[in-house]
Amino acid sequence: MKIMFVHATMNAGGAERTIASLSNFFVNKNHEVSIVTLRDSEVAYLLSSKVKYYNCNRSYESKNAYEAVKNNIFHIKRVRSFILKEKPDIILCFSVTSLFITIVANISQNSKIIYSERSNPYVIMKGTMWKKLKRPLSIFADGCIFQTERAKSYYPKLIHKKSIIIQNPVFVNDYTDLPTKFNRKKTIVSVGRLINSKGFDVLIKAFSMIHHDYPEYKLLIYGDGEELESLQRLIKKLSLENKVELPGHMKNIPTNIFDAAVFVFPSRLEGMPNALLEAMACGLPCVSTDCDMGPRELINNYENGILVPVDEENEMEKAIREILNDTQLAIRLGNNAKKVQVKNSIEVIGDHILEYMERIIYGNNKKNNKKVSVYKS
Repeated sequence: MKIMFVHATMNAGGAERTIASLSNFFVNKNHEVSIVTLRDSEVAYLLSSKVKYYNCNRSYESKNAYEAVKNNIFHIKRVRSFILKEKPDIILCFSVTSLFITIVANISQNSKIIYSERSNPYVIMKGTMWKKLKRPLSIFADGCIFQTERAKSYYPKLIHKKSIIIQNPVFVNDYTDLPTKFNRKKTIVSVGRLINSKGFDVLIKAFSMIHHDYPEYKLLIYGDGEELESLQRLIKKLSLENKVELPGHMKNIPTNIFDAAVFVFPSRLEGMPNALLEAMACGLPCVSTDCDMGPRELINNYENGILVPVDEENEMEKAIREILNDTQLAIRLGNNAKKVQVKNSIEVIGDHILEYMERIIYGNNKKNNKKVSVYKS
């Protein structure tokens, strides 16, 4: 099978990491894989030498409607040239913009197109033209991959029968070198982009309510983003300069967080949170907000983590205290959380996607075509 990914960049990010890992997995299964990026970007993740990488070499933002049209025409021509060169059997688009460009670029060609919704479609791109185009454009895709039932329900019923629900993979190799026995550090950790939707302000406020009772503990938040200065001001306002650290982005997150006492995921909205998945795969006892999509699909409350309401620092504080005060609860939550290493391994998720792509390409016309089992959490 010849598989192509089309996405904005291959910079650091959840979608980009998934593309890289799936590409490596697919070529190891003897499929031909190519990646096309719309913007000029460096590849942040290791790619097999067998994966072909094409860059549209267009990096600037559109300042007006004329430039937007001009840029889209440029991207359509470039993507079409890569489609004509590679002649992929199937193309996976990880955003609505790449879906639009690919649909037009693929006119008169035979490549099948799959759209993968990576975020919360109810709120992402709110007020933009692209949000309005999500539903109608999805109809032109040959298949759709959703991460949750709630994301799927946003789209027209017309595409439900040709869609599938598949969660994000975790990358088991990241956890094979982690020690099985260790003493947990006196740290509470979190990971994510430093933006308002990630809710780190709520986490800092929750921590400020407990740090006097646990003076030996520190809060570490890994990530970069536009809210850095705002969060630093909040830390100073709450007199937590020696208790809360913002170390920035770390390339190998598991080795930095695996031995923490608690992982807290305070997000206000998500699609399917990679940071939470990674923390669970590390065997960390996790506290997460029950935001619209993602955490609820991963966590069964008090079985493999604790869910708390969004923007409720009092509830977050209470959950963190429970874990810090109850060693047996922390061990049970962490051991159960670690099971995502198997359920969401790249091998399991990758095979489900391959089976789904075969169904889209061949339908019932291929004698050896496997019957696809719909993957759900």
